[in-house]
Amino acid sequence: TDTAQVTPSEITGALMAEALKHGATYVHDAVTGVVTEDEGTEDKSSVVRGVRTKHNGVIKADKVVVAMGPWSTKVQDWLAVRIPITGVYSSSFVYSADQNPDIGERVRREPRALFCSEDSFGSHLEVYPRSNGDVYVCGCGGSRYVSEEELRQDVVKPGEETADATRISMADKSFKMLAPKIAKGRSPDVIQACMRPCPPDALPLIGKLPACENIYIAAGHNCWGILWGPVTGKLMSELILDGGETSINLQAFDPARFGGRETVEAKVKRGRHQGENSVGEQW
Repeated sequence: TDTAQVTPSEITGALMAEALKHGATYVHDAVTGVVTEDEGTEDKSSVVRGVRTKHNGVIKADKVVVAMGPWSTKVQDWLAVRIPITGVYSSSFVYSADQNPDIGERVRREPRALFCSEDSFGSHLEVYPRSNGDVYVCGCGGSRYVSEEELRQDVVKPGEETADATRISMADKSFKMLAPKIAKGRSPDVIQACMRPCPPDALPLIGKLPACENIYIAAGHNCWGILWGPVTGKLMSELILDGGETSINLQAFDPARFGGRETVEAKVKRGRHQGENSVGEQW
């Protein structure tokens, strides 16, 4: 079709399959920390020797990339490096082409995305046609914020995000008025939620973490993780494999911009760093 929209699970699955084909190993586990070794250098930097996992012990590593979405803020406790990320809950739903083949065909022929202003239902719908004729709808409004402290404490764990039923209902009412031929007389075929990773300055964190010689981070892309994922992967490969020269200047995304290594006193006094700033909804 003429749409550039992708389905997240399909593209990530395809990328993983290609990586496995080229010799990568996939381990499904929860990382609980990193193993470091003091190099004894004047700047007191350390080197990471591996990652601790819940079920597979320590996995040794020469290089480590932290790419855990909003839960990347856990690195702050592991290495005392300031990584402020707020999680923003976002609910969404899908109308499947399988349940209405005629409409699905029309969607495939005219894949027009819609971006709506806030409506009387408290939604600001974003409507994305997919190449298979499905219609994905987000912008349900009323996103809940999860603080970095809550993320580090696993108040919400990866994969346990749940949709806000009230916001789904209101957004669906709005969508039925917008596209009755797709949604009238039907309920969404898929109802879901995600947790968007939002740094306080609305810029992702891409680069080497301060105070450690061989650990990097690629996180904080908000809702554009799928769009920016491939180029971020390219940049990380350049940093790690090509001697640090990258295709673009990464200064704006330097994770050290939030203060770098923390002192013990700073960790004790640490609180919410968002202040009165709202993040997420209008990015």
